[in-house]
Amino acid sequence: MNAAVSVFLQLAVIIVAARVAGELFRVFRQPPVVGEMFAGILLGPSLAGHFFPVEHARLFAEATRPALSLIAQFGIVLFMFVVGTHIELGVFRRHSRAIASMASASIAVPFALGLALAWELYPRFAAAGAPKLPFLLFIATALSVTAFPVLARILTDRRLEGTANGRTALVCAAINDAVAWALVASVVGLVRAGATVPFSVHGVFIAFVAGVMAAFAIPRLVPVIERIEKPATRYLLPVFFAMVGLRTDLYLINGAAGSLFWCGAIIVVATAGKLGGTALAGRAAGMPGSDALTLGILMNTRGLMELVVLNIGHDLGLLPAGLFAMMVVMALVTTCMTGPLLDLVVRLTPDRPRSSPRRTRTTAAQP
Repeated sequence: MNAAVSVFLQLAVIIVAARVAGELFRVFRQPPVVGEMFAGILLGPSLAGHFFPVEHARLFAEATRPALSLIAQFGIVLFMFVVGTHIELGVFRRHSRAIASMASASIAVPFALGLALAWELYPRFAAAGAPKLPFLLFIATALSVTAFPVLARILTDRRLEGTANGRTALVCAAINDAVAWALVASVVGLVRAGATVPFSVHGVFIAFVAGVMAAFAIPRLVPVIERIEKPATRYLLPVFFAMVGLRTDLYLINGAAGSLFWCGAIIVVATAGKLGGTALAGRAAGMPGSDALTLGILMNTRGLMELVVLNIGHDLGLLPAGLFAMMVVMALVTTCMTGPLLDLVVRLTPDRPRSSPRRTRTTAAQP
């Protein structure tokens, strides 16, 4: 098959699968981007490649992977630039001490638990020759991430963006994003001394920082930049999800000794650290129990940002295929549990406000 035709067919299959999955997940009150993430996984060796190996190998031929990877890199770099334009620097000057303590706890607690977990994971799953300190820091950072864009979409869909919890969650998530990227940059710096760092790694940092600085220096550019959000998220992000899916083989989780246990442990530690740490900090700051729990649930959303971080770890050689698959599963599970857990809190506390009285513009990218 001609390479150009093959890439065109790949893009058509990826976009159609993403749209269908996105609409299907919308029925279950999940953001369409979650369905697109699942579509990417299902197009890889976990489903399509397993049941239709010949056709899958022909469609996603190794010879065309570089072209598909280039499109995916362009999409995620463009998306990170847009996300950066929506991070308001003024929010760091305006947040109260209570919000600062909750934001700090939502990073520090999962980071500390992540370090302890990574210490156990290193001898079992680390890639051969992977340096220990960067591995530990990277796993801890990956467990501390919050998906600012997906969180904003969930808040908008549920009309929570105008509530006190919604605004607090957005501020905490913005702080999380900034700290998480600083931590990832530190890990990259540790690895760079002895290895060549791929451009996908540099590109997301440059794009994110450029977006933040562009919005700060020229605020009038933001409405213009917003116009590229829809085509970027609709046609380019699914290609990135597909590349993640092509790297993810869920059967490796069952293949390694005790890997199912460790996959579950990763999910439990990630949830306990992020949801539990944020909720406890909220209670300590004087929030009602239901509000503190809601904030913790919202901050436990990882989604797309987690996949970006995991791909950086894969490109740096820190995550072998089996551990990469486990971390992808953690990202999907923690994102999907957000909606049902919010519904559960609403059912258990019928007297609390369920939504904001009116919709307000959410300052975040809307995938």
